[in-house]
Amino acid sequence: MDFDDKPDYFTTPQPEETHDPVIRFEKAEEPQPEKPKRRHRGRRILLWSVFIIVCVLGGTFWMRYLAPYETHMHEEGYVVDFKMQGFLFKTWEGQMIVNQSLADTTKVYSRDFVFSVDNDRVADQLSALKGSGKKVSVTYKRYWGALPWRGATTCIVTGVRTD
Repeated sequence: MDFDDKPDYFTTPQPEETHDPVIRFEKAEEPQPEKPKRRHRGRRILLWSVFIIVCVLGGTFWMRYLAPYETHMHEEGYVVDFKMQGFLFKTWEGQMIVNQSLADTTKVYSRDFVFSVDNDRVADQLSALKGSGKKVSVTYKRYWGALPWRGATTCIVTGVRTD
């Protein structure tokens, strides 16, 4: 294809045309002020829905795992087992024979108190009392759910007192 054989219409004079030129340079209309962009209604509903769902899930997580529903609870008995266990998170876990269950001779012994400890000072005290035969009074708080780094149970011992 040879481009040199074709006439160049931009540089050669054109015959006078009788009709209006294609490009007109007229007075431009005044620009309209830009309307603020409105968000789509669906996007707003979606964002509010996501916000509400995140708030509900956050509140549920807080109520179930971070806020104790029983605090300053006391239990008396004898520590029979206390050890550090876990695969990924090593936590202190213990078991205690409850004094109230031993004192009641009309019923068959039915329960041990199973607990977790997240404080090293309390864990050292309970470790020293394990299998000693001394009566122990523990203070604990109970949660609705267990977190793996806090312990395997929902009862977390916060204080120990020997009698």
